[in-house]
Amino acid sequence: NLRRNHDYVYLAIGAQASARLGLEGEDAAGVMDQLTFLSQTRRGLKPALGRKVIVLGAGNSAMDAARAARRLGSEATIVYRRTRREMPADPDEVREALEEGVTLVELAAPEKVLVKDGKVAGLKVSRMKLGEPDASGRARPEKMPFSEYEIAAEAVIVAVGQEVRLDAWPEPELKMNPETGATQLAGVYAGGDAGRGAASLIQAIADGRRAALAIARAANKEVRLPAPPADDRRPDLAELRRRQARRGFGPRPEHKAPAERLNFNLYVAAFTEAEARQEAARCLSCDLVCNVCASVCPNRANLALPGQKLAQPIQTAVFKDGQTEIRTSGRLTLDQAFQVVNLADFCNECGNCAAFCPTSGSPYQDKFRVHLSPESFAAGADGFHFASKELAKIKRSGEEASLTIGPDALIYSDVIMTAELDPATFEARRVKPAAGLTEVSLVPAAEAAVLWRLLKDHHLFAGA
Repeated sequence: NLRRNHDYVYLAIGAQASARLGLEGEDAAGVMDQLTFLSQTRRGLKPALGRKVIVLGAGNSAMDAARAARRLGSEATIVYRRTRREMPADPDEVREALEEGVTLVELAAPEKVLVKDGKVAGLKVSRMKLGEPDASGRARPEKMPFSEYEIAAEAVIVAVGQEVRLDAWPEPELKMNPETGATQLAGVYAGGDAGRGAASLIQAIADGRRAALAIARAANKEVRLPAPPADDRRPDLAELRRRQARRGFGPRPEHKAPAERLNFNLYVAAFTEAEARQEAARCLSCDLVCNVCASVCPNRANLALPGQKLAQPIQTAVFKDGQTEIRTSGRLTLDQAFQVVNLADFCNECGNCAAFCPTSGSPYQDKFRVHLSPESFAAGADGFHFASKELAKIKRSGEEASLTIGPDALIYSDVIMTAELDPATFEARRVKPAAGLTEVSLVPAAEAAVLWRLLKDHHLFAGA
């Protein structure tokens, strides 16, 4: 019906169904899922928990459920089949739950919900031991034979995950293109939990944006995104570097003692105005200058270079009847305060920069690799190397190229062409192709020239 009445449909159904355990007795009165329990608590309803509550799970939702149960006056016990060390919940959540009197039973796997007169009477569990790591990298819990025992309880809260239930979906499964959100049904797009399973809010927002743009393209509609407000901030880059090199701790808001926070009042004090200003003063202007990958590299292999306003031409050379036509289709403007390159000689590919990159990049792989020594250049499959002040060598996927630096021209040469470039604009003046070619892209030549300009005055390369 939706497809008949609409040109496009976007499914953004969240993972709103709690996962079930499939245990005997799971349908007894007193067994509830964490979503129902937390929703009732938030609305001011007081779920009938009784004196003792068992929470099954080890994520943040399980911590929320256990801590809420304590605030409702119950004794809460978290039962987990691994140990505290393997719990996926935030460490602070686990620590604060234990501080508030929540009990953690480790290495115990639920076997059966004990029921008496139709109501929860407890939980039968088996003792576990940790074996080899599983696909998640955590130690695999293994059941110990003849180790069952019982834990008394009047309620069980299940917090072992959430599932997407697409009851109206007409296909056996939903298949989604992660780049556009398009599904196997024409005109139907999906995103967030519906397409990827239980994930984060920011991933759902990103999926929605990608799908909106894809739908607009499919409908041949022009997308007009609002222009960002003008930003005239000009950071002092030298001062910013000094601040980035020092660790400054922010104010620590006061926390109430565990015994004083077993209610639903705020237990973390808000910042005073002075504290808020102190915290704001720690800002490193990452939205203007992002050098995280250079900051976290233990080997100093990621190098932040002061940026220059450069315009790289996007050109193609077309050869026909002995004539050469150089076509310019656009320009790539480089105006960031810094550019980052990777010094291949120092990089051991530890992945630190990828782990800390706020835009999910892999700088040691994505950035230009620059080689200081000829030995490093010879060993690498890609990179840039100053052989001398007049000659730079470039390698792409093992294929070598060169950039000869003259007073009036830059000469780029590789296996498919030789191009003469203007040293000021990087535009091609003359191009000689390899035999048989009718068209070549001049982007590799322009990229080599731009990299030469960025590097040539840096003290690491100026003596080349």
